[in-house]
Amino acid sequence: MALLAAMPWAVSFGCAELPASARQTLVEARELYRAKQYAEAKSKSDSVIRHYSAFSQTAEAYYLRALCHVELGDRSRAAEDAQRCIAKSTDPVLTARAHATTASILFEQRRHKPAVGHYERSLKNLPEDAGRDLVHFNYGVCLQRTGDWQRARAQFSIVQRRYPASSLAERARRAAAWPHEYFSIQCGAYRDRGAAETLANSLKGGRGRPPARVQTRVVSGQSLYTVLVGRFPTYEEAQSALGTVRRRAGGAFVVP
Repeated sequence: MALLAAMPWAVSFGCAELPASARQTLVEARELYRAKQYAEAKSKSDSVIRHYSAFSQTAEAYYLRALCHVELGDRSRAAEDAQRCIAKSTDPVLTARAHATTASILFEQRRHKPAVGHYERSLKNLPEDAGRDLVHFNYGVCLQRTGDWQRARAQFSIVQRRYPASSLAERARRAAAWPHEYFSIQCGAYRDRGAAETLANSLKGGRGRPPARVQTRVVSGQSLYTVLVGRFPTYEEAQSALGTVRRRAGGAFVVP
């Protein structure tokens, strides 16, 4: 669950309107979740939702059940419960967490356009302990993949500036440094220009093949020669061409 691991569930249950028994059940569900007993935590959440669905405080139960569904591998039900949480929640932080969870699921599914809105809304009230560096980074990736390059660079800049110790800081720097507003497929990177040109020449030509080129960039004071194929206006077009390119360059991947 890589995309959600940096967003731990730490909601404080302030369920003043729920009966004491329901509040206790939510506390028990939370402890079971933290103990990684996801099926049992889900069952406790089910009970609160089933008996107290009219209460707005069941938003917390929906959120917890969404996280359990994620851990149990059911992304579809997780997304449904996160949306129910958003609809019921009166707690800005809980709502932000549910938006972040929804965005992460959409990101995994490569549904970048709807993910953008959820990432944007999550950042209004998402606390630092919920992995804001990951949210900013993935938000930037979604913006890139929907063609909003300027706003994407702004998100990558936030990761570099606010979270320099994050494992995502270097990836954010590379993403922000991409000088173009199109996607390419990277097939290799070499210190030796001759090796890069040999690969590029082997990829050129042929009906339906996008053109290959060598791009030079400086890394730690040394020149690095990167072999790139194609200039694709959209991420979907680059992904569509990737299979063909990989038949000739097995480790190829879409950049940025």
